[in-house]
Amino acid sequence: MSVAIESITGIRCLPEDCLIDDLESKHDLWRETFKEYMTSAEEMVKNEKDIEKLGMFALPCISEEVKVGNKKYASYIPLTISKVRTEQKVDLTEQSTEYWCEWLDKNEDAINKLKDIIDSFN
Repeated sequence: MSVAIESITGIRCLPEDCLIDDLESKHDLWRETFKEYMTSAEEMVKNEKDIEKLGMFALPCISEEVKVGNKKYASYIPLTISKVRTEQKVDLTEQSTEYWCEWLDKNEDAINKLKDIIDSFN
């Protein structure tokens, strides 16, 4: 399951050489690493650092920034969703800020669910 989550989110939580022989400890390691990422997610977004590493879990932070008027953060959405969308990253980055602000509004329920997942780790 952790491999699937890593693939979808883009967050690498287990070492490359990790073998699946002790699932419980690997699950604990993954949870702790994920929690560390999510604890620093807001700071990473505000500092415009490693946003792509957060994958779709950066969306709640980006959404909050856009809601308070920092629309420049909307331009980071293509970085966060490029691993789960079928469009080319170039096509995603060519969209306007207004497009991404509307996209955030349309996907508010899904973004709130992501926030709930993040909050459950804190």
